[in-house]
Amino acid sequence: MSELISIIVPIYNVEQYLLECLESISNQTYKNCEVLLIDDGSTDQSRMIAKEFCDTHSEQNFRLITKENGGQSSARNIGMKEANGIYIVFIDSDDLVSNTYVEMLYSAVNEKKAKLAMCKMTKNLSELSNKLDSPAEYLVGDFLTLVDTLYASKYPSASANAKIYHHSLIKSTRFYEGIIYEDGLFFYEIINQVDGIILIDVASYYYRTSENSTMTSGITRKNFDILKQNELVYNLFEKNHPEAYQHFYRKALNANDYTAVKCVEEKTKLSKELLRELYNQNKKYSKKIFPRKLIYLSWWGYFSVVFIISKFYSTKKTDKELYVKKLIKKVTS
Repeated sequence: MSELISIIVPIYNVEQYLLECLESISNQTYKNCEVLLIDDGSTDQSRMIAKEFCDTHSEQNFRLITKENGGQSSARNIGMKEANGIYIVFIDSDDLVSNTYVEMLYSAVNEKKAKLAMCKMTKNLSELSNKLDSPAEYLVGDFLTLVDTLYASKYPSASANAKIYHHSLIKSTRFYEGIIYEDGLFFYEIINQVDGIILIDVASYYYRTSENSTMTSGITRKNFDILKQNELVYNLFEKNHPEAYQHFYRKALNANDYTAVKCVEEKTKLSKELLRELYNQNKKYSKKIFPRKLIYLSWWGYFSVVFIISKFYSTKKTDKELYVKKLIKKVTS
């Protein structure tokens, strides 16, 4: 008999896309699911859309849970607390999944008796695939091997989505509430508990980048959360995996430098304040990475490097995020 899978969907002000998301979940070929819709205090029609969908799809085990606004992490955490499934899947409420998404992920972990599997994501709807017999690799190794390999791959390692988790992995693991960039910390906490992950070479998850996302919108006070997130991840590495410090330092420096490019582009008082904080953290993290630490020896030297990168970034018309991250890696490695 197939095992119950809990699909957790945090919802906040996505009336434009929500119905399309829910229909893609309703059309899953894997039927033994419960779908937990967690409305995080929406102020538009999202809650009404979710309620009506639950009412008309009660036979598919859709359930709406409402709460006061507390952020995506708190919504996911409530979903995890309420979930009854042997496996857990997260889907953002403005995204879409292929009809075979859940079946494909479950078949992979069930066949290998694994606790974690991941597929690819796409921003191009025409690339969304319904293939079930996609190539799968069972990547086995220690913590450093897994995180290094995953971050160097084209798989969405730092996203909670496009994955299936055995319920035992999240018994004591929760999303850190009150900050953005929370997925990275969650990823490391999950990988800390496994010795392997199944990688499925197919894009079965379609994601949208909204105008209000941290990647596309202007600098706000919330962008300072990256500093907090880095410290939380540092503490995890210090406690469990000091052998992997080099991985942490490089990932933190790359993320900070990408944010720094946005700060230089924006030229506001707040962005200048964040840029200075990023420099201070980078100076601390780069002490053991040569020659990269040379970039952070002086404030003006660092500012000059980031300014030059921002000029290349501003001339790029498409895939700016990917372009600037590659450029940072090339310049600073």
